[in-house]
Amino acid sequence: MISIENVDFETIKNLIPQILELDEGNIDTKLREQPSIYTLFAAMHAEAIHAQTKFDLLLEETIARKQIAAKVSTTKKLTVADMDAIIGCDEEVKDCRKDSAEATYKVNLLKGVLRGLEHQKDCLIQISANKRKEKDLYT
Repeated sequence: MISIENVDFETIKNLIPQILELDEGNIDTKLREQPSIYTLFAAMHAEAIHAQTKFDLLLEETIARKQIAAKVSTTKKLTVADMDAIIGCDEEVKDCRKDSAEATYKVNLLKGVLRGLEHQKDCLIQISANKRKEKDLYT
């Protein structure tokens, strides 16, 4: 089962054929399943956005703390370039940036899945309409 923790390109790539596959024989099943699948991925997307926001806030807080510590630790007036160098080399800041980037990656992957599910819904609606028209032609 997919969860926010294991969202990555390979997982999504392997899952897409299962959730987005359409053929004439499974249209009714897909019509029934599609809302719950969409809801699952929408909830995961919301969770990923929430995590991204938390990581971004933590990054801002960490940078601010490091800037204050750098200013307090020296009597020399630090330039913007000095401050950027100090912050850029800090391991805690680097870790926060990695976490933020990973969260953004997950948000974007899930956004892509949601777009695919929206396209699938449109296809299902069109296929159903075509089947109804075809049925009406022969009755």
